[in-house]
Amino acid sequence: MINIIYHKSPRTKRRDSISNYIRALIMNSDGRPICCWGPDDRNESLDSELPGNVTYEAVFTRPVWRHGVIPPTLQLIAQLKKRYAQSDHDGIYWFHVWDYAWPVALSRTSNIVLTLHGTGYDHLAMRYGKYSMRYIYHVLAENTIVRRSKLVFAVSKEGTDHTRSLVEMAERDRIKYMPTFVDEEIFVPMESINEEQSSSPACPLVLYTGRLAKEKRLDKAIAAFKIFQLRYPEAIFRIVGSGNLKKILKKLADGHTGIVFVDSISHAEIVKEYQNASLLLLLSEREGIPLTLLESLACGTPVVASGVGGIPEVVKNDINGFIVDPDNPSEVADKMEQILVSGKSMRLSARESILNFRQKVIVKKIWNEIDNICM
Repeated sequence: MINIIYHKSPRTKRRDSISNYIRALIMNSDGRPICCWGPDDRNESLDSELPGNVTYEAVFTRPVWRHGVIPPTLQLIAQLKKRYAQSDHDGIYWFHVWDYAWPVALSRTSNIVLTLHGTGYDHLAMRYGKYSMRYIYHVLAENTIVRRSKLVFAVSKEGTDHTRSLVEMAERDRIKYMPTFVDEEIFVPMESINEEQSSSPACPLVLYTGRLAKEKRLDKAIAAFKIFQLRYPEAIFRIVGSGNLKKILKKLADGHTGIVFVDSISHAEIVKEYQNASLLLLLSEREGIPLTLLESLACGTPVVASGVGGIPEVVKNDINGFIVDPDNPSEVADKMEQILVSGKSMRLSARESILNFRQKVIVKKIWNEIDNICM
């Protein structure tokens, strides 16, 4: 029995990118017995049933972080320790939520598999300070669980290098590069890239999808779009997602009718958003290899993005998009315009660039690695 732990349910319709990642794993698990542990999701809108080989147990009952402190960690240790004592698991597949590091590290199994979707904790030092409780906890948790894990997947090459630096040279083979993947059968271009889009060079449609959070730097994206809109007055910027910065971002966008906020939408609707967009704008301050980036490229939509984390591993200048400096809104606007000028060629290259990130290929590799340590 493989135990998968994450703080959001893969059964709900409103899933984040890692929940979708987990769902892809369990839907392609080929009959392997799996038990998912997560939050109580009975009050949420649930998606289709999980496969017969997969069970779901509600373990977590409250948010982990509150106001920058760590009150529920001891509670989580108690909850998980009790569950582990009652369970018989061959291995634990755990996704990086550092609040669960101690409970997982204290479990009785030796077969812990960890997936890291980020690239370190420098951002916590900048935001909270190197002597803050949150930073110290994160550093200790990461070092502990990486050393405790038998296998660690990092979704970007930068993340792989960072994680290998935490262990002795002889142990670095267990830190493996395993990139984020995209379902290339769902996220597809229009039937023909020659087909007329909702956007056009005269009326370009710029897209952002994801959380409305500080680290996504949507304030800089809006600033760049305002410059771009001076050149293309009919341009539209669709910001798809939800988050605690929505009211602030709406104030920044006040008076600009071309900026439209859209609540989180279904998979089918998001595919249409990518297909109709002229480009995706992603100016995050930190990322691994973001799923929204791969989804956009799979739909044939080029990307203008910051050069953080694993993004430069995917986005190549003048081929499928551009890497930009988010602090230079004029440069960002220039690159957005270059994508419009490029026409169909960059859209064709965008789709071709996701060949190494196909879901079926990556998921098979992941399960093969897990089988090697758990069977």
